[in-house]
Amino acid sequence: MTTRILVACIACSCFQWVSPIQVKGQLKSGLAGTTAVAQSGRPTIPEALARAGRDMGRSFGVGGGTLGDPSSSEYLHRFTDRLLSDTDAIVRGRVGQPLPSYLSEDQMEVYTDYPIDDSLFLYRSDVSRSPRPGMLPPATVTLLGGKITINGLHYTSDHMTLRALDPGTECLFLLKRVGDRYFIAGKYDGAFRIKDGSIAPIRQGVGFPPAYIGAPATKAAEEMVARRLALHQ
Repeated sequence: MTTRILVACIACSCFQWVSPIQVKGQLKSGLAGTTAVAQSGRPTIPEALARAGRDMGRSFGVGGGTLGDPSSSEYLHRFTDRLLSDTDAIVRGRVGQPLPSYLSEDQMEVYTDYPIDDSLFLYRSDVSRSPRPGMLPPATVTLLGGKITINGLHYTSDHMTLRALDPGTECLFLLKRVGDRYFIAGKYDGAFRIKDGSIAPIRQGVGFPPAYIGAPATKAAEEMVARRLALHQ
């Protein structure tokens, strides 16, 4: 049986099975190229697709959340303060149909925008930017990940912790403003679905405080707003 080794390709962010002899040869002949890639950083998505000449993508595994015992009060306070410190807006509304995915400005990631229908801003740190006092534009939530096509080649960015939002679902969002976009605060943690008046985290993985699973939505939102205001002082 021939021994083969799984090697990560830095240039195109993929994996290849090769023999030990091939590895040795690539280390000798490709050292200069490897150094150049390391110095310049990972290639952009269009560059990676052009080099590979085939469909490709990246997967991001399910995260484990904050370290500690999720059932403890200390964990709950630490988790909440960390999440709310990353929050610029708290919004309740219903998820609309996602818009076509697109490249980030640096072309290193894929974004997907979800309009939030009937969005109600419960808290917003930059309310002074509103075009008219008391009037806020509808919220749009930007998720990391999605699928795009460039020159006939497909690229998929799969964030397994929070792959998508379900259109039509009522949700409570804690959002972080970056430029003109609102991302999920805590990367994945600040998204809750509302069902039968109770909230539950949308993201996959462990480490979510039980206090936020099945809590009354209105009460939880009020407590989050109050705590965010206290942290802002």
